[in-house]
Amino acid sequence: MGEPDAKGTVVARFRHVALYVPDLREAEELYVGLFGMTVLLREALVDREQSQGAWATLPVDREWKDAEAAGVSLGMVALQRDDMVLALFAGTPSGRQIHVLGVLIDEAAIDEIAGRLQPGALRSHRHGYLEFTDRYGICWQLSSRSPFRSSGEMLGRWIDMGKT
Repeated sequence: MGEPDAKGTVVARFRHVALYVPDLREAEELYVGLFGMTVLLREALVDREQSQGAWATLPVDREWKDAEAAGVSLGMVALQRDDMVLALFAGTPSGRQIHVLGVLIDEAAIDEIAGRLQPGALRSHRHGYLEFTDRYGICWQLSSRSPFRSSGEMLGRWIDMGKT
């Protein structure tokens, strides 16, 4: 499930997050620019006869224009920054499947990304934390601190339990 840390404890972490986006090329540009990601691969569904289809990968020395010139309709792009992989699929999700994506990232990167946000996207930005909504309605929470904490705890807002 993960790799052992220095104490021998197995540490679990996400390998990738996959999102549906209405315009794959535009989404690639957005996330490459916003998060400073690199393109790992681009794929197309080439055999729809199989139960889940068969995917083929665009050679790494080829670009969007090459795929389009060959009449290939790309359906998936994988982007990477450090250990975070974002897989983008062309399409529309059935219902809102994602509420928030939380990413552990260093403070300098948080400030760098905050500086690239489109007007109106910012929800919260403070030392070591950034929350924003991208143009696809995905809420991103970037934090430089590892422990998961509730927003009530972070802001000192607790549920009044009365005299129970």
